[in-house]
Amino acid sequence: MNRSVNTVVSRGPALRSGVPARDVAGQQASSGAITPVSLDDALDGLTDDTGRTLRSICNERPTLVVLLRHAGCTFCRQTLSDLARCQGSIAAKGIGIAVIGMSESTSQMRRLGDRYGLSAAAWIADPDRLGYRALEIGRGQLHQLLSPRVLWAGLRAAMEGHGIGRVAGDPRQMPGTAIVHRGIVLRRIIHQSAAGRPDYEALACSLDS
Repeated sequence: MNRSVNTVVSRGPALRSGVPARDVAGQQASSGAITPVSLDDALDGLTDDTGRTLRSICNERPTLVVLLRHAGCTFCRQTLSDLARCQGSIAAKGIGIAVIGMSESTSQMRRLGDRYGLSAAAWIADPDRLGYRALEIGRGQLHQLLSPRVLWAGLRAAMEGHGIGRVAGDPRQMPGTAIVHRGIVLRRIIHQSAAGRPDYEALACSLDS
């Protein structure tokens, strides 16, 4: 499955606990936009729906952390479908999965995950976008959200049955993906558009290289 379009993989421990992240979208705290936070803040401040912190999840084993766009986005649903398809091979590599969304609760994300058979994930609600800010995932520009290429990809995803739902969160928030272990970001994917569709299996295998 070709996933080479609209993503850039960053290798190595670019972000560590204790290091505050910058906002790559160019938004400054003084402008009243997004205020950067440290990776520590996100790891300790985010919990899944069983009460585990993101830090404890990522300390147990390397964890594929997938940060979704708003819950109504067809690409969000496509992402959950892709994760469900490869969750077995990711687990075989000794890597966990944590899905983060901007909803107030994990219930909608979990329902969507159940729809696609994604059973291996930890589900984390992040309405304050701590994870997004700590991993330097900014808000998208117009060409990243509504270009003809993105609109065509969205139409294809909808035709595949992923559909579109109610916006829950910032509709301009970009998605993101990282592998985090023991306070270090081992891999990070920079999405070039809202339609970015990473190869999660290849990302998991990249830890062997």
